[in-house]
Amino acid sequence: MRLNIGKNVISAGMAALLLLVLLPAWPVMADSGETSTGAEVQVLPEETISYGARVTSEFGVLWPGLALGKPDRFGAICGDKSWAEIKLKTAVINCQTVSIWAGGIGWPKPRFTVYISTDGKKWKLTGNIKPNSLSPAVLSLSSDFGTVGYIKVVFSGSRLSWGLLDAVGAKGGDVGR
Repeated sequence: MRLNIGKNVISAGMAALLLLVLLPAWPVMADSGETSTGAEVQVLPEETISYGARVTSEFGVLWPGLALGKPDRFGAICGDKSWAEIKLKTAVINCQTVSIWAGGIGWPKPRFTVYISTDGKKWKLTGNIKPNSLSPAVLSLSSDFGTVGYIKVVFSGSRLSWGLLDAVGAKGGDVGR
C-alpha cells in the first residue's frame, strides 16, 4: 500500500515507522490491581577511572589524539619503537590499577611497555603487556603505584608489527589535583 503525500510516495510500513519515531511515548497508567512497592531509585557512582586528556609528547604514532578519553574502539596506530606520553584528566592519588586499551598484530608478537609519572618528567616502569589480537582489549597492571598523573606507552615489535592504542587510564584511591 502506498500513500501519496504531495509529490512524495511513502509506503505504509515507512509511514508507520516514521510515526513511531516522531510521536512521543504514551504514558503508562497503573492498573487498579497494581500496588506500589515503595522502592527508591538509587544512582550509584561510576567506577572512578581517570582517562587520558592530552598527548604531551609522542614519536611515530599516527593520530595520537585517538588514544584520549574513554575506550571507543578507534585508536592511535603505533609502529615499531613509537611512543606516546599522555596526561590524565585528573591525577589519581593512591593508584591501584593502570590500564591501557590496546591491540596488536604482527611478527614477532608486539608489546606495549607502560610507564607512569606524577609530573611527566620522571618515569617509572610498571610492566610490559602483550595484546592477544588487533581488536583493543583492556590490559591492566595492578600494584601500589602512588600518585599517577601521566602514562607513557612505548610500542615495540618489528617492521612487521602494528599496534592500536585506544585509551589509557588509572584508578584506585582518590582522584584529585
